[in-house]
Amino acid sequence: MTEAAPPPPGLGRRHLLAGTAGLALARPAIAQPARSVSFLSWTNALDQLREHIAGFTEVTGLRVAHQHVPWATYRRTALNRHVAGTQPDVLWVADTNMAEFVAAGLIAPIDDLPELTRFNAEALPFCTQTMTLQGQQYGLGYYTDHIALIYNRNLLDRAGFTRPPETWEELVYQSQSLQYRGLCELPLMMPLAADPWLVEILIAMLASFGGMRPVRQNLAGPGDSDRPMRAALTFLHDAIHHHQIMSPDVLDMREEDVFTDVAEGDHAFTLMPSYRLMQLNDRRSSRAAGTFRAALMPNGDGATGHFSQGWLRFYAMSTAAKAVPARREAASRFMAAFGGRDWTGAYRLQKTLLLDLGLPSCALPLADDPAVRRFHAGAEGSGEILREQRERLRAKSIWAPWYASWQAVMNDVWREAIAGHLAAADAVEVSRVAWQRLEANWQGPR
Repeated sequence: MTEAAPPPPGLGRRHLLAGTAGLALARPAIAQPARSVSFLSWTNALDQLREHIAGFTEVTGLRVAHQHVPWATYRRTALNRHVAGTQPDVLWVADTNMAEFVAAGLIAPIDDLPELTRFNAEALPFCTQTMTLQGQQYGLGYYTDHIALIYNRNLLDRAGFTRPPETWEELVYQSQSLQYRGLCELPLMMPLAADPWLVEILIAMLASFGGMRPVRQNLAGPGDSDRPMRAALTFLHDAIHHHQIMSPDVLDMREEDVFTDVAEGDHAFTLMPSYRLMQLNDRRSSRAAGTFRAALMPNGDGATGHFSQGWLRFYAMSTAAKAVPARREAASRFMAAFGGRDWTGAYRLQKTLLLDLGLPSCALPLADDPAVRRFHAGAEGSGEILREQRERLRAKSIWAPWYASWQAVMNDVWREAIAGHLAAADAVEVSRVAWQRLEANWQGPR
């Protein structure tokens, strides 16, 4: 994701500080409060974070020591800091890393901190569910999103289609019709390089083909439970080699590469995180701006739910911070102000991330905010579709401390199946065996 733009008018620092008098956040709750809080994030939304940090510091008197590192090195950086005994007080956590960070002893549950869990009542249930492991909650949401089917309305209009496809079979038909009419050479694009987006794409498709929770059984389980994954891999293989509606080059294309190509307006369909819709319709980043819309995820293999999968990125408290009362109090205040309602009683940071970057949040009250309603109305119908899709999300439910190691093994295996070098059934069998071996041999983060 590219570096964020400045916050929109009306969300400047002085505005953020309005109405702060008398609020509890501004008053230390202990006799000897901490004077700073340390925060680790990956390099994203920096302008928005810095603006919010400035307001937080002025109101609370807590200085924020903010370290940010690239996403590619974030997991290892967080674990290394834990091993070195230099844990931050608060850190961003991806749902894919939660179980590993818990097993390592890096992050602490917050169930006994009502000043944080009180925000659950106003959060999307999917968010709270995703942050919960073995009955314990580990954070407050930074943002949540899902894989969406995005289509080029202009191309579909020119081909005479009045609606996007509702099934994967219909997507193939519309794609071939676009090819026949000479409107689009390769209608379908999606990022299938060996990076973290690959598993997000595959699990979203698995859900659309009828995969049921727990997803672990669909990806690594025996027997009939692997049918949706076999169907998803087979569709991707056939899209390239049989239907020829997608280029084999996608196997080496990352998400940002696909975004660049789709933004040129030469492709009709793509699977991407929903926040990309805003950027695809921004003339500063897209030649075909104004033509892109979201559709519900197509159904496959007799499924009827239009399901996709979502993910969550959240604020967590380190075990080191929770163990020291002063650090725990400072970390709680930070998490409440950034992952819950801030010192003005509003979800201002979450609102800014949506309006600036298109990042959806867990905060249900924002749905009634006039600026948020205008934002969604400006998507010409896509806002309603995206909200409906969010109600049809399935959590991955595959969390285990060895997840990252398993994914690293499977990235190439899945791509071999899509390329036609390995049968889909064999790829799922490799997935099952790899999972079982990692589970049997797990000895902690390395």
